[in-house]
Amino acid sequence: MLTLLRIENLAIIERLELEFGQGLHALTGETGAGKSIIAGALGLVLGDRATSDSIRHGVDSGLVEALFNIKERPDVQDQLRSFGLPEADDELLVRRVLSRSGRSRVFINGSLATLQCLSSITGPLVDMSRQHEQYSLINPNNQLGILDAFAGLEVALESYAADYRVLLALRRELDNLQADESERERRRDYLSFQVEEIDSAELEPGEDRTLGESLQRQRHAQELCVTAAEVIELLYERRDSAAALISRAREKLTRLADLDQTMAPLAGRLEAARIEVEDISYELRSYGEGLTADPQRLAELEERHELLKGLIRKHGPSVDAVLARRQELASELASLETADERRDELSERIRDHETKVLAAAREISACRRRAAAKLEGNVQETLKALAMGRCRLRVAFQDGPTGPEALGERGLDRIEMRVATNVGEGYSPLSRVASGGELSRILLAIKRALSGTGTAATYVFDEVDSGVGGAVADTVGTLLAQTAAHHQVISITHLPQVASFARHHLLVSKCERDGRTITEVKELSEAERIEEIARMLGGRAVTAKTRAHAAEMVRLACAP
Repeated sequence: MLTLLRIENLAIIERLELEFGQGLHALTGETGAGKSIIAGALGLVLGDRATSDSIRHGVDSGLVEALFNIKERPDVQDQLRSFGLPEADDELLVRRVLSRSGRSRVFINGSLATLQCLSSITGPLVDMSRQHEQYSLINPNNQLGILDAFAGLEVALESYAADYRVLLALRRELDNLQADESERERRRDYLSFQVEEIDSAELEPGEDRTLGESLQRQRHAQELCVTAAEVIELLYERRDSAAALISRAREKLTRLADLDQTMAPLAGRLEAARIEVEDISYELRSYGEGLTADPQRLAELEERHELLKGLIRKHGPSVDAVLARRQELASELASLETADERRDELSERIRDHETKVLAAAREISACRRRAAAKLEGNVQETLKALAMGRCRLRVAFQDGPTGPEALGERGLDRIEMRVATNVGEGYSPLSRVASGGELSRILLAIKRALSGTGTAATYVFDEVDSGVGGAVADTVGTLLAQTAAHHQVISITHLPQVASFARHHLLVSKCERDGRTITEVKELSEAERIEEIARMLGGRAVTAKTRAHAAEMVRLACAP
């Protein structure tokens, strides 16, 4: 539950620190004193969006802090761990810093967090009914949410929503396959042609390099043969060839070596040079004999070279790149050729998933219909106590398709809450209920029905009892006190009947200090409380009679 709320520099609030305990808390005070600012501050720690104009004039930033006791909330501890946030014993400290620049920072247990994270963690802790919320009852989406909360369908709906999202993804994939059928056929034809063109060339890895060398030799075969013969003659075949000259030089060095042994190595090196020259000559002779100017072979090589050039120009800088591209094209072609199989597989998976999701949706619908009957009875019973005994609530389920095509994010159902406010009248949508007071009482009756459901330990009512008075107001106070027996309840109210039931009475007032208007909050003593209730009863003219009436109201409210 909420144990402390601290506010700084928010609207006309300079600095406030409010402590909360068990039971019913009443916040009262004149209109404009700042009660709704306090409610708005609490909304900020629950994840509401902030605006820079909510910051107090003359300062650059505002602050809201809230401390919650989460000793018996292992679900909140689990969420803190899941978000990677620190745990602090049995307490949850939320800090919201507002900036004039429009940026807002969130801290949870001292660590920076996101607004979405804040809403996920604190949202389930507090059920907040704000001013004019009764008009949100008009929205059928909100009405379905109320019914689901009463039915306790949160877990079932989370599971259903996860399965439904999978179904949507499968449907989108199938739609994309079917929508792209003609494009896929064009792509398949293109890929088939490209793969066949590469395959027909029967390429060999590195062929572009070896072919270039062969083509170069064939183009210059005659010149190569002549040049090789000339080199052979110079090296070996002439009388004064390199081999002959080296041989004579070696003989002279050999005679020198007979006289001076230091010359022997040089003679050996000349002999090795002579042998190397002879080997080169033999290899050149073999090379020349292998060269033949063949016009037909040259034409074949030229044709092959042009084929490779064309493929390289289209697919890559080399034959190896062309072969790699061929593998890519073939892989894509294979995936396209399995599209029909994928489509059939998707269709089957969609049918199976539709069956599963539809079964879950129908089970949710059955739970909703059972819960609707109970909700109608609970609300009608409470409305009797609120002097609307003739009012009847009906949860109308709208007829429509019940097959897979009707599935939505929340199942199959569309509902509308309808009321009959007088005997003999038919049921009409809540949007046609003219009285704001009637809507307020219906909202209170629904909140009372929901009080035993959900996870919220704290209920906040921000003037949702507007339009209510007299004996009905006394009943409203009774209902809030009964709810406060099991939950912490904070009621911002103008009703003295509600305030008389409070266990804690906080007076919100405003005053001037140093030329500025500020809001103050004080928890009232018993005597001060009676004085405030007397003011609420009689306005500014508080008399002994109104004080006596106020004291009697408190006495009766506190009676067992």
